[in-house]
Amino acid sequence: MPRILIIVIVLFILLAGAAVAVMQQLKLGPFAPPPQMTQLEQAEAEAKLETFDKEAPAFIELDPLVIPIVRKDRIAGSIQLQIQIETKNEYRLEMLRMLPRISDAFIRDLHGFIPRMLKTRDDLDLDIIRRRLVIIGERTVGQGQIDNVLVQSILER
Repeated sequence: MPRILIIVIVLFILLAGAAVAVMQQLKLGPFAPPPQMTQLEQAEAEAKLETFDKEAPAFIELDPLVIPIVRKDRIAGSIQLQIQIETKNEYRLEMLRMLPRISDAFIRDLHGFIPRMLKTRDDLDLDIIRRRLVIIGERTVGQGQIDNVLVQSILER
């Protein structure tokens, strides 16, 4: 019985390998070449690149940031921030690549800052938070790449 099982497994592996080799040689499935652009589509793409304004603003939305508020060794509540980063189009791809690092830097900073702010005030000052996030973002990705941080909404629980 074990011999038959081993033979069946080996035959299955050989058959799968042969199927992949045939697909690769015939350029089928995942091995198919990407579709080529027609001349009209290529001319339209080049026209878009010429009119592309690198200085135009681009807005990148982050996932909601949830900041827990800890008081006396207990979680007293949490604050959820919905944020967008304003940058120039030329930095857009780099910002998208750096989003996990930016989000992490924002959460780390706000985790310590918001409870300190709430000790002296009853509510959050959006302007202070916005300016602080611009500074933290520029430290993370570099000077001049973040034009503004827009705080879209704050949900306190």
